[in-house]
Amino acid sequence: MTPSTPSAPLVSVVIPTYNSARWLPLALESVWAQTYRPFEVIVIDDGSTDDTLDILEGYGARLRFMRLGENRGPSAARNAGVQIARGECIAFLDADDLWFPTMLTATVQYLQANPGVDLVFGGWGRIDMNGRLLPLSKFRPDFRKMPSTQQQWVEQMLRGTMFPVGSFVLRTHCFGCCSGFNDDLAGWEDWELFVRLLLHGHTFGCISELIVQFRRHPGNSTVNIPRMREGFLAALNSIFGRADLPETYATQKSYIYCRNWLGLAGLAFEAGDTASMRDALREALNQFSTAPLSHEMAESCVSNVPPAQLSRTFIEVAAKSFRGVLAHKIRGYGYQVCARRCLENRQWIQGTKWALMSFWQWPAGIASAMAHRLVRGSRSVWWN
Repeated sequence: MTPSTPSAPLVSVVIPTYNSARWLPLALESVWAQTYRPFEVIVIDDGSTDDTLDILEGYGARLRFMRLGENRGPSAARNAGVQIARGECIAFLDADDLWFPTMLTATVQYLQANPGVDLVFGGWGRIDMNGRLLPLSKFRPDFRKMPSTQQQWVEQMLRGTMFPVGSFVLRTHCFGCCSGFNDDLAGWEDWELFVRLLLHGHTFGCISELIVQFRRHPGNSTVNIPRMREGFLAALNSIFGRADLPETYATQKSYIYCRNWLGLAGLAFEAGDTASMRDALREALNQFSTAPLSHEMAESCVSNVPPAQLSRTFIEVAAKSFRGVLAHKIRGYGYQVCARRCLENRQWIQGTKWALMSFWQWPAGIASAMAHRLVRGSRSVWWN
């Protein structure tokens, strides 16, 4: 247990919860198991109708809680928690997720060692309803590949880069100057906050340590694809409607919308909604009237899918959503990624099969491009 010292800042842990009585005690135990001290725990009950209130009352003085009169959404609940927080730093944890014991120690130590950094995030993994780690679900940020300038950070976030709410700690004063989460957003509210923080000049950092586990279950907000679609469009429109958005980013609007549509396609596939996945892929391609960046489109179609979900099924659905060279590139790049992951896990036979399937797509793509050029001219990619 890390002892409290005069230099150790108080961290306010804010946990919004809505009908999560099944998971909430586990989330709280993961907070109290932290090796860092001091911290306070604040739970905001967002109008739950299950046993949440009884559970919270049973903890007594170990936490503070507030009950909202009606279900107002996670953004409003998190903002309410911050309003009564006393800490110099803020951390959020959803009621169905878990922290690793060193989460606060690792992130706060980074902030103390880097006083110019306002927000730090770490790695995460995914678990199922029973707490079992899902295969190929770990993500460890590589600080060597992180943006080195503020402009690069903004550009990377605008292109759809996102890290989950439970994976970061930020200095409280930064949250206040940006007015917190946007209550009007039904989804993508964390991403929109990150972009606003960066546009206000706040700086980000990262650590490679795994610090949080996200639980996959039917009640996850990311399973509701129509809601996510509404939220991400509202978030993007909110950012691009800002009068203070630098022209550098405004000129990349089509490209940024494309990348985020690809991210939504990955979420739709993960949720088993192939119809929404196809729609999102077509929306991504429709952002462009020509196809000079078809290679990046193909790469993004694959790289925006969680590693645990990437499979031939996704690759084929993505490829069949388009025609011509882009379809072959999606298959080729997707098979290449699958081959690399199999070989990294010593699955030699399956990895070799993926590699051979990938290799075949390149001559097939070249042949398709040549045929299309002869028949229809120079344009090499089209869509349904």
